[in-house]
Formats: sequence, structure tokens, C-alpha cells
Amino acid sequence: MKKFIFTLIALLSMSTYVFAGVTVELNGETLNFTDANGYTVNPQIINNRTMVPLRKIFETLGAEIEWFGDTETVIATKGDTKVKLQINNPIAELTKDGVTQKITLDSKPVIVNDRTLVPLRFISESLEKQVAWDQDTQTAIIIDYDYFINVFKTKAPVFYNSLVKKSSAQPATLKISKAYYDLKNAAYNNVSNVTAQIYNNSENSKKVIVSMDGNSELFNEIRNEGWSNFDITINTNEKGVSCTSTSATINQMIGTGYKSNDELNLIGSVKDSWGTFFKNIFGKEEKDVNLATFYNINSDYIKFINLFKFSNTANSSTITASGINYLNATLKNFDYTKFDNVLLENEIVQVYNILNKLIFNYDVTMDELLYNASNINVSITTTVEGNLYRTNFIVELLNEYNEKVVYTVNVTR
Repeated sequence: MKKFIFTLIALLSMSTYVFAGVTVELNGETLNFTDANGYTVNPQIINNRTMVPLRKIFETLGAEIEWFGDTETVIATKGDTKVKLQINNPIAELTKDGVTQKITLDSKPVIVNDRTLVPLRFISESLEKQVAWDQDTQTAIIIDYDYFINVFKTKAPVFYNSLVKKSSAQPATLKISKAYYDLKNAAYNNVSNVTAQIYNNSENSKKVIVSMDGNSELFNEIRNEGWSNFDITINTNEKGVSCTSTSATINQMIGTGYKSNDELNLIGSVKDSWGTFFKNIFGKEEKDVNLATFYNINSDYIKFINLFKFSNTANSSTITASGINYLNATLKNFDYTKFDNVLLENEIVQVYNILNKLIFNYDVTMDELLYNASNINVSITTTVEGNLYRTNFIVELLNEYNEKVVYTVNVTR
């Protein structure tokens, strides 16, 4: 009898199927795996991996799927990402940015009760979502950071479209103006201007023409040193940058060798989506993700978004806020002060952050600005003309020392 019991235990432990109460949560909401016909196949643990119904998970994460019954193969596509899976085949294919790699899965796709189950973590991470496991509640947690950029899709659609627009052959322009006002003595007032014209040589190479002028002490010094106008060519890859200029002064300042993102304190990649951008700013380490994580992040994000007012026409979006200060804009659950450290697939952000780190090394964070300003007013207006988007940012900071600083940023892309 004992031998029979031990044999039974051994057989059960060798089984690849563990039917338990597995729950899958996406952005704080539990997913329902009942299909349109009312038929339910719940998530299951197979080979210690969470497996979920194929069609439901792909469609929930925004991918389109094609099923090829003769080979029992599915191809899911979302943007530039393509995932190919085959029943009972442990080798999956993942294509991103035109590059295909073969990946060996811990648990191959299977058919259970006439439904195809696929590995949740592989699918989610292939589509740039964060995945974690809560052992106590047997819950797989997915956070889709696209949510945070998608808020603007409804609140400020023209502004949103300007952000997600792909780089084009036409040059983009970034103009930054800082005007300082001493409200007690106008003799101290000054202005500084930087203009960068950005040309896409190729997907991984940009030529930037920079010009600077103004009467601030810093910009007078720059002019006297002879580098108020220069060109710089920025070549990027997944892990770093190399830059060269026709100006010997600039080459001496930045060095002409390769610099890693870590060396420059840059986060992410020049091919990252806005979803990954927000993950890099708001995200937690996987070990720190639990059922409350998305709720806590989103609660702070909504608090921040609610500081602004939104208005729209067919060809424009306007976002305004007044009276922002350290008390009403300090947040606990995400670090929006990393903005000038994070890269993504947007040439304006790339050039701004790379030049910032290479030349100016300007590292005043937003929380420091909040701390030093008793009142911040913001106005953002984006207009579209054909395929050309123009965005005008105005940020006005007042402090208790009777000083006012106005940043004006114009972006054309």
C-alpha cells in the first residue's frame, strides 16, 4: 500500500499540469477568459509557467493574430513586433525592428479543451509589458505602461499624435529659450536661446546643427569661447552613442569615442516605445510588483494629470495648469524627475537628452525646480498642418525671492 502511495505521489509530481486557481490581472483588473460563445478555459500552470488562452491574451494586449490550422501556427502582430508560435514546438520566433530571433520557451504552446494555451510571460514581455507573479494569491500581474501615454489619446489627441509620430525625412527643430526676470531690478534680466535643427541621416544617425545666443553670463562666456554655433553627428545603437563634430572645441569637450548609456546616465534605448519610456520612469523592480502596484502608480499619475486642463479642436490640443508647487505635485509612486535621462524612439527627446549629458551636463531635476518655486504655470499647445506638428511649451516659475524664469520650448516635427 505504501509503495502504491509513493508511486502515486511520484506520478503526480512528474505531471506537467497543475490545476490551481490562477488569476491574471492587467493594470489592476482581473481578466475574464470566457470567449464570445460563453466557453471558459482558465489560466493554468504548466511546467511551472502560467499558460493562458492564445486569442484572449493577444487581443487584450492589442495584437492582431493569424491562425494557420494546417501547421497549427499563430502569428501575432503589434506595430513593428511579430510573434510566431506553433503548437507543441518549444521554439518561438520574435521579430522586432526587422530582426528575428529564435527563443526556446520553458513551456511550449499546447491545446487544452480545444483551446490553445501559450506562455503568458513570453507573450507579455515580447509586447513590452511588465510581468510579475504574486505567490500568495496565485496571481500573474501584467502592467501595460502604454496606459500612461494613452491617457493623452483622449484628453489631448493632437498632442498625442505629435508624440507618437515616427521620425521623417524632413528635419525636426527644437528651440529652447530661458528668460530670467528679477522682479526688483530689471538690470539683472537676461535671456538664453538654443536652437537645434535635427536631420535624420539614417535610423541610427542624426546630424544636429546647434546655434546659441543670448545675454546671460553663461551664454556670453560660450560666445567668447567660440562655440555658440556648431554641428554634431550623433550615432546610436542599443547601448550607447558616439558623436563627432567639425568643431575642434566640441570634439575636445565631448570626446570622439563611444560612450555607453550607463556612462552618460541615460536610461533605455533609442528604439524604445512610449510605453517602455513610462516603464523606465514609473516602473518598479519585478520583485517589488504586487497587486497594489498599478493602483498606487496610477493614483499618483491621475493626481498629476488632474493638475492640468485640456481643450481640443480638430487641429489643435491645449494643456494648461497654474499654481503647481511642491505640495500638490510631489508624488510617491513614480519618479517623473528622470525625464531628461530617458531615451526613446523620438528624435527630439534623443537629441535633447544626449546633448544635455554630453555638453551641458545639466542635472537640475524637476523636484528641485518644484522645491525652489512657489508657483509654476504651464501652457502646452500643439497644432497640426498636414503631416507637420508644432508644439509650444511655456513654463513659468515664480519664487519667493521675487524672481521669475520663463522657459519656452518650440518643437516642430
